[in-house]
Amino acid sequence: FTVIHYIPTILTIMLIPIFAKKFGKIKALFVGFLFYGAGLILEIAGPVNLPMIYGGLVLQGIGHAALYSCLFAIVGDVVDYSEWKDGIREEGLTYSVTSFGQKIGTGLGTAALGWILAAGNYNGTAAVQPDSAIFAIKSLFLYLPLAITVVVLILFCVFSTFIQFFSDCRIYLIDSHK
Repeated sequence: FTVIHYIPTILTIMLIPIFAKKFGKIKALFVGFLFYGAGLILEIAGPVNLPMIYGGLVLQGIGHAALYSCLFAIVGDVVDYSEWKDGIREEGLTYSVTSFGQKIGTGLGTAALGWILAAGNYNGTAAVQPDSAIFAIKSLFLYLPLAITVVVLILFCVFSTFIQFFSDCRIYLIDSHK
């Protein structure tokens, strides 16, 4: 299943710079999350239908391309905002905090995986898992990612007014560096 997910990701990554240049990084990420969410919905709708699972994985792969391509570029916008607001460029600090947050998130996410499986009574040695373990697995790979995707999309909508602000901020910084 991994190949079906990553081939569209790799192919789409090559197109993201064109899309981001034309529409902006934030819109590219937003559309990527829409694709990712659509892929999850497709898999939830057809959990035993192989073409729907494959289709969902392809859509998720396309969505991941935007995330992989744009995430750290947006951290650069935070650096620009910090310089605009305080007059100090803090690239090292900003990227270090981002990296630290990723490490904490990875650790907590890994721990949560174990906690949720344990709550679902998952038994790695059992020949057949109980329904609660199956639900825990589906929650980890479908329901929870979809819920997080919906929250992220809502946050994009709430903070969409900042898109123009960052453009204005960048123009100001370019002019002030001349």
